[in-house]
Amino acid sequence: MMRRFTELCLRLDATTSTSAKTDALVEYFADADPADAAWVVAIFTGQRPRGSASSRAVMQLAMEASGVPRW
Repeated sequence: MMRRFTELCLRLDATTSTSAKTDALVEYFADADPADAAWVVAIFTGQRPRGSASSRAVMQLAMEASGVPRW
């Protein structure tokens, strides 16, 4: 999901054309997993659910996955 979402954000940011932005969104949602699509809508509308994970838990997971120590 993250790769496709990142690509969508980059496409949206790369243009001021409303039609190009619309095309990017249509292409993304045409074959997006419904759960991923719901999250994208929530993020873009500012209605992201609260309390999914604490920032501390996310930081710990990122450090473990990357091997980067906490500095």
